[in-house]
Formats: sequence, structure tokens, C-alpha cells
Amino acid sequence: MSYTHNLSHANDKLRSFKSYLKWMWIDQFNTIYVMVSSFLFFLLGVFVPIASNFILSYAFTYHAYDVVVQLSHTSLLHLS
Repeated sequence: MSYTHNLSHANDKLRSFKSYLKWMWIDQFNTIYVMVSSFLFFLLGVFVPIASNFILSYAFTYHAYDVVVQLSHTSLLHLS
């Protein structure tokens, strides 16, 4: 293998990794990505658990906590 082939392969891997980071909403250099990332964090990390706690506190069953855990796991699965 030549040096240029290895260098080209490394650049391809770096470009692919940057693309992966953008798809995973980790790229924080663009204001749109920052806003979407912050919105998703507050929605899934704060709003969904609080809302599900209040909604499920009026449930007639004692297993309301199991549903809260299931809802938060389901919402995280939609991201992956």
C-alpha cells in the first residue's frame, strides 16, 4: 500500500465520522442543530417524565411507575 492510499482512506474515515456526528445531532457548530438538540433534550429528558408522572398519577392501577419507565424508554428508542 502506498502512503497516499492510506492518507485517502483516513480522510474518508474522518469524513464518514463527521457525517455520522451530524446525523446523531452532536454537531453543535450550527445554530439549528443546537436548537433541535436542546429541544429534544428538554422534551425527552424533562417534559416527558414530568408529564407522564402527572398523567399516570391519576391511573387506577398501582403499577403507574412501570408505565413511566416504559414511556421514557420508548421515547429514547425513537431517537436511536
